[in-house]
Amino acid sequence: MPKKSLTKKAVRRADRSARRPPIHQRRQFRMHHKLLFDVILRQAGTLAKAILEGVMNAVDADAQKCEIHVGPKQVRISDDGRGFRSYEEVTTWFEVFGQPHEESEKKTFGRFRMGRGQLFAYGKNTWLTNGLQMQCDCKHRGLDYEVKALEPAVPGCTVLVDLYEPLVPSEIEETVRSLKIWCRWAPVQVVLNDEVISRDPREFEWSEETDDAWIGLDESPQLRIYNQGIFVLEYSKHRFGVGGEVVSKREIKVNFARNEIQSDCPVWRRLRPFIDQRGRERSVSKRTLDDAQRTSLRLRAKRGQLSCEEIRKLKLFTAVTGRHYNLAQVADRSYNGKLTTAPRGDRLGDHVHQARLAFVLAEEVIKEMGFADAAAFVRWGNRLRADGEFGGKCQLWLSNRTYVPFEDIAKGMDLTFEIVPEAKYTVNEKAWMSLLNGIRHRLLLTDEDKHDWRNASKFANSRKILVGRSEAADGWTDAKTYVAVNRKFLQTCPLTVDGMVRAADLLLHEFCHREPDTEDHDHDHEFYQLYHDSLERFMTVFLRHAIQLLPRCLKKLGKQLTKAQLHLADQLALAEYGKQELNEKIAAKAASGEE
Repeated sequence: MPKKSLTKKAVRRADRSARRPPIHQRRQFRMHHKLLFDVILRQAGTLAKAILEGVMNAVDADAQKCEIHVGPKQVRISDDGRGFRSYEEVTTWFEVFGQPHEESEKKTFGRFRMGRGQLFAYGKNTWLTNGLQMQCDCKHRGLDYEVKALEPAVPGCTVLVDLYEPLVPSEIEETVRSLKIWCRWAPVQVVLNDEVISRDPREFEWSEETDDAWIGLDESPQLRIYNQGIFVLEYSKHRFGVGGEVVSKREIKVNFARNEIQSDCPVWRRLRPFIDQRGRERSVSKRTLDDAQRTSLRLRAKRGQLSCEEIRKLKLFTAVTGRHYNLAQVADRSYNGKLTTAPRGDRLGDHVHQARLAFVLAEEVIKEMGFADAAAFVRWGNRLRADGEFGGKCQLWLSNRTYVPFEDIAKGMDLTFEIVPEAKYTVNEKAWMSLLNGIRHRLLLTDEDKHDWRNASKFANSRKILVGRSEAADGWTDAKTYVAVNRKFLQTCPLTVDGMVRAADLLLHEFCHREPDTEDHDHDHEFYQLYHDSLERFMTVFLRHAIQLLPRCLKKLGKQLTKAQLHLADQLALAEYGKQELNEKIAAKAASGEE
């Protein structure tokens, strides 16, 4: 008799019953072999990082020396340590990834027993150790490997990696460069391509030493952290306000990839505040801050780790022009009682700031400090108390500063830069152009004094000076052929000492620009250094020759010197007469002495 088929409802009930787990069951997570394969292939981001694991294995094997050779097609790592001493150690420790360490094993770095897999990812591996040979080729054989006896026995451990992809010279150079940094303080002698690259930290003079570490702090752009001599990571200087190297004496707990320090590491919990305090002390005491130190101190100020007095004195806040100010200067009432922001180097923002329509803070400062906008920055400044803490009764610094969106202040302004045709120059403009172009070839900047005078194209003063028209700047340049001076500037600039000083300052500013400044631009440290180094000499030469040339320029235009200008010329002439007379007396005295 044929069996009666199940109804659809019965089938669904049976399926649910099959999928339903027991009421209570304890199970264990498992690992698919593909995960192990991925761990092997994806641990190391670079070949240098994989080789570094070989150095750490040498340290764990109590080696005294580790030799590395990096070539285009093969990498060789050899050490004189214990190696694998038996077939049982190979099948237990080499074969099994993640095998727990026994109490009898004293490992400096080995924790996960996974690092050797990093070398597997870059080529066919041949391991030679104490009469044994292990070969693996993950690219072609997957997780299978071969082990066999080897005669004669090779002491220690030698790893040969026949690379899947040959290295070009730049890749070899990059690998060597990285290893020289990462193995600098290795606790075993490391020889790389026949050069010893490791040093003993105990024989080096450090700026600080604690029970946990040797610490060398300096002005480097990075602070490198070494776990018992092996590189872990580096922090940008702005993190602590200081660079250098920290070599731990004790183990630093690191993550699986050995490129981050775990938050619960007791050694780092002691070292970090120590380094942070030293970085603060060095930064606060410096007369001139670099960008990294300035960023570090700004963040400290926001966290309430600087006193109000320190914030008042330290130039932590960068304007759109690239110049740095302390908080008291930011709050200066001369900026129309307003504060706004624009990207650093923004041309229109520069004009607003220079015209003192508002203090234009660089947007980058707001972002680095983690404020949503400049209004939040102003509120923060208003909460500062004299003791450097937040909240309270005494509002300081920014209480007289109103935040205004930049587009509201710049409304109606434009960035048009026009050159005025010479035929449309006014008499005053003709006098100024004749004067400025007549003396510009004498105006060398400090760093140009060494240039060949015959190659005039190298000089900033080879640019012709023209009259321009703009709503955005008093002057601008293409950094090659011309410097334009705004006719509005010239209208307010009389042909007197005061006017000449203003014109000289503007001309020096434009001469210091090595790139066109008609678009967004930044006044960096090199710009201000050149400006500062050139100022005294430039101003002296400018005034002396401008006063001498002024009568001739005015005579060409059919104009006469004013009383003030005549008096100035008289003073200069008297000074020259006095100088000549003094030189004659010195010469006569010298001649008399010789006789």
